[in-house]
Amino acid sequence: MKDGLRRTAGLFAEILDYPQSRVVGAVRECAALLSDAGHGEAADLLGAFQHFLEEVPIGRVEEIYTATFDLDAACCPYLGHHLFGESYKRSLFLFELKARYRRCGFAPTDGELPDHLVVLLRFLAMNMDCVLSQELIDDVLVPGFPGLMNGATEDPEGRTPYWLALRALNLVFTAAATRSASVLGASPPGGGPDV
Repeated sequence: MKDGLRRTAGLFAEILDYPQSRVVGAVRECAALLSDAGHGEAADLLGAFQHFLEEVPIGRVEEIYTATFDLDAACCPYLGHHLFGESYKRSLFLFELKARYRRCGFAPTDGELPDHLVVLLRFLAMNMDCVLSQELIDDVLVPGFPGLMNGATEDPEGRTPYWLALRALNLVFTAAATRSASVLGASPPGGGPDV
């Protein structure tokens, strides 16, 4: 995985983590990086997200974040859930993903499950194993995103502003995918994505 894509993953991890004061700077930097890399549509989406962050008090942003990712099961940030539901296959997937993280010297510090979107992005940001990173993009991020995006499209007040950041991320990683996400639609031998 190229350094620019690694940096982008790290910035999106900051953008999609629980909101903190530095998030606007991460959005601004990521939008500039994407614009320079030829991802104009993704950069524009982040520009709109930045506008939302600058206009809305941080307390309200925190409420929207919680309503989007924590209170709405359809938009939970656990990609294994979107791929497998709550099943034995997801348990195997989590076990294997955690083992891969461990082999690469990565340990999530916030106690989240290994298939949490922010954890995956943080791993991609530090991982130097290009083959493993590409597998995660092809077999987890890209095929797991439709479920997450469908859940993020509506809330009681309309589309959640976090849809803008999720859509931008989806565009970037879909462009970085080397295999069609539809390949995963039929379970590969072993019953799920190869991580």
